[in-house]
Amino acid sequence: MTDAERTAAHGAGHTCAAALLGLSVRLIDTVPRQERTPGGGLCTISGEVRHSGERIVDRESARTRMVVILCGLIETAECWEDMPCWPLQENADTTDEHNLWALIDWLGLDHADYRRVLIEALELTMSDEYCLLHQAVTGMLDYTPRIDAALFEQVREIVREH
Repeated sequence: MTDAERTAAHGAGHTCAAALLGLSVRLIDTVPRQERTPGGGLCTISGEVRHSGERIVDRESARTRMVVILCGLIETAECWEDMPCWPLQENADTTDEHNLWALIDWLGLDHADYRRVLIEALELTMSDEYCLLHQAVTGMLDYTPRIDAALFEQVREIVREH
């Protein structure tokens, strides 16, 4: 998988999970950009997905966010060892893993709880609707690096018709 394909698959994983869990997708962006880290350095962000569930307001929205994060990670994992394993670390290498740790910490989850959320994410990625939508979104990202809400809804409608 090329870096561009990996970024598209990762972003599409977040996107499909968000959409199927009832969140409105506003933007899928796979254009790399530089951002400042809290320490003042620069890091390259390879993509972003914006959706309506960006604010964590309760335990259910936190759990939903965990599933959305995990679906992106699942799509780029080449083997099981690539998935964030217990115990997760606050100073993780990626934003997704750090956010996952923060949600686990906030929710007070233990290893068994994390495993249940991970299984929920895996089951979602294996559903027919998710697989078709993921294929459509990654295919569209081959043609355009940004998909706005209107274009995403058109893609989703095409998938629903099939």
